Amino acid sequence: MSRVDALARAAQSPPVKFMEVTRAYSKSPNTIICIFEGEDEKYFSCRLSMEFGNNGWKGINSGGRKSVLELHASLASHSTYKDYRFVGFIDNDYDDPVTNPDPHRIYVTPTYSVENLYTSAICLSNVLSAEFKVSEINDLHKEHAACLQIFELRFKELCAHLLEFNSWGKSRLIQEKNGVTPIKLFLNDATIDKLATLNLTQSCIIYNPNDITSVFKKADVSLLCTKSVAEARASFIPEKRLSMYRGKQQLQAFRLFLEALKVDFLTGGSIIFQKKGKLKTDLASEDADLMSELSQYAETPDCLRAFLRRHSNTAVATT
Repeated sequence: MSRVDALARAAQSPPVKFMEVTRAYSKSPNTIICIFEGEDEKYFSCRLSMEFGNNGWKGINSGGRKSVLELHASLASHSTYKDYRFVGFIDNDYDDPVTNPDPHRIYVTPTYSVENLYTSAICLSNVLSAEFKVSEINDLHKEHAACLQIFELRFKELCAHLLEFNSWGKSRLIQEKNGVTPIKLFLNDATIDKLATLNLTQSCIIYNPNDITSVFKKADVSLLCTKSVAEARASFIPEKRLSMYRGKQQLQAFRLFLEALKVDFLTGGSIIFQKKGKLKTDLASEDADLMSELSQYAETPDCLRAFLRRHSNTAVATT
């Protein structure tokens, strides 16, 4: 490990993050500390500010889900800070499930991750209305309906294409449960451009669903358990795949859809839009930037609203 990597890891260590929390409390005891896995603050930020006010909360990037749980445990067991205001936010990953140790203070996404909350008809409708000025009640209501219909068709196709990829990923968990050494896969390396194409007219599979090495070149095929893959495949209910699949690839696909939609809108490409339109903002081409740019439009689950509401009127008794 290089010195730079060592310093970066040290900066994400639980003791360092605990010190960040204590500094925040020293300035404002009633601040609610919000502990994130990583980039998820880009999604939660506007929702937290609406509930607690812009200065009512402080975000802590803990560096991972395990770190969220560790920092939560440290605060919850601390003689002083256990009664202070703090909450954690973690993803409901199928490849690394967790039992929520404190449902009151830890929020687990109802989807695989927060990225899945962007890949929804609700998010698309919000983007269309705010950015494209295309809504279900104005003169472009037919185009609005067409956008949503095409979105549903393309992502239904995409979900069929990504079934085997996600089944390979989830099969590792099943192998571990069965006491079998799981196949080693770097799922984040499987970007959407290695899996499928997507535009307004079609989605096509790129990889070979019968050959795991078509995506993961270095995978040890001998460690792939076909029984575990079959069990994983059966767990992905067709109507829920959009929210159950890995979020990173879903968000990347949503970006491709928006890019294709933008081209059709700006040129009057006649797939959906017959006349040229104007777009004041340039939708981000990078997924991390897209999370920030579209966070206000992403879906907000009712369970998240309820979770935040429970903490909005609490305060620390100070003397």
